[in-house]
Amino acid sequence: MSRSLFYSVTAGVLVAACVAGIAFYLGSPHDRLRITAGPVGGAAERFVAAMIAVAKKQNPLVSFEPVETGSLQDSSALLDARKVDLAIVRSDASPPANGQTIVILRRDIAAILGLPKSKVEGLAGLSGKTVIMLASRVQFADEALLDALLGYANVSPQSVSRMIVRPENLGKVLREKSVAAVFAVGPVGAGGLSDIVTTITKSVGAPTLMAFDNADAIANSIPGTESLDLAKGSLRIHPDIPDDSTTVVAVTYRLAAPFSMLNLHAGAIARAILTAKGKLMEAYPQAASIEAPDPDKSSTVLPIHPGVAQYLSSGEQSFLDEAQSYFYAAAMVFSVVGSLWAMVARRLSRKRDAMERNRIGRLIQIADEARGAPKQDLSRLSGELHKTLSEIVEAGMSDPTTALAASHAEAVFAARRQTVETEGRSA
Repeated sequence: MSRSLFYSVTAGVLVAACVAGIAFYLGSPHDRLRITAGPVGGAAERFVAAMIAVAKKQNPLVSFEPVETGSLQDSSALLDARKVDLAIVRSDASPPANGQTIVILRRDIAAILGLPKSKVEGLAGLSGKTVIMLASRVQFADEALLDALLGYANVSPQSVSRMIVRPENLGKVLREKSVAAVFAVGPVGAGGLSDIVTTITKSVGAPTLMAFDNADAIANSIPGTESLDLAKGSLRIHPDIPDDSTTVVAVTYRLAAPFSMLNLHAGAIARAILTAKGKLMEAYPQAASIEAPDPDKSSTVLPIHPGVAQYLSSGEQSFLDEAQSYFYAAAMVFSVVGSLWAMVARRLSRKRDAMERNRIGRLIQIADEARGAPKQDLSRLSGELHKTLSEIVEAGMSDPTTALAASHAEAVFAARRQTVETEGRSA
């Protein structure tokens, strides 16, 4: 192989490798993903911290950069603006327009807990009454949800007074103030609504969980909400709260990604979280609530990402097969581009060889003409020789045959000039 062909083929291989590398890079989960972490000390921040810790051990190719936000609305806004790759959002609190669900982190019940002496029945019974709401980082979202529920029941939100109370002061306020109900949004279980129900029970007696017989209609009316069936005693046992199977309204916290995220990336992130759920629970027990979104359930608010739906519907092996197909595609690109470049390199090499032969032939022709050329022709032939040598230098022709032809032509010219000069002196 000539040196020029070697360089051309080498360059082609490097270009093909770059193309294959780009295909692999775009087709595989990688790099650093920016994710909203919510306010400092919040549940979202603790979950993100657990996810970062697990990701370092499970998948070092993917890392997460937490982005602090002041509210749920801020998280949605950052995802809408594509300033983050992932965001923890609540389905009813200004969800991002471009957001699609990767996993459901937890379900929170919108619980209206009627106090024993209030005898409140239904949302309409809250008109003109006072409701306690718990101070929290998502307090404004909770108030907006209560307003929406009251509006659905044709109750003016302004007709219901709210008293914001810190969780640790709830028992004291219940004993000292006259209120009709406690409105709280939270998960079932320890640290959530169960703790609130326990505090109410110990302070003023067991509350009554308001049921929503029309929860499905409410869910269709208030975006981001859904109906949920609670089993007897879900919030407390002895006495059982609720005292029978009850339908309530719920909202969900979700890990969302923009619709522009590649399907393989979204599926890989969902797979990583769902398969590492046990590890996440070790660092963050509330991760037990993580669940996969239903691929068969359609929604206009935070619909399931197509990549996640494909992963959940087709199964683990199919997902791995798809991921492997990206490697095959990269290899195919490498092979095709490499072959095309080698073919082009061969053609360029043949063209270059033909040009070299033409210039070598011209050097020999100039030398032959110079052997017996009269003095007046030597100047013209000398110009042609220098022009040909300049073209050879510019083309980078440095093979031995070209060098030999150039040396031969220069030697013939030198000998002829000496002969012409000698003949001139003799004359």
